[in-house]
Amino acid sequence: MMLELYRKAAARLMDRRGVSELVAAIGLVAITAAVVIMASPQAKTMVGNLLTKAGTSISGLF
Repeated sequence: MMLELYRKAAARLMDRRGVSELVAAIGLVAITAAVVIMASPQAKTMVGNLLTKAGTSISGLF
């Protein structure tokens, strides 16, 4: 399943139209996620905690 998905994505990256469609799809997902996060206070808290934990973990590496 993942290999087939990878093959499809690689094939789309070979032509310009495929790249623009891929960028449009990624943008749509990002915008949708941002709207959901902004609309839900619980999601805001969850993302904030996630970013705080990630920052703490990354700073612990250096």
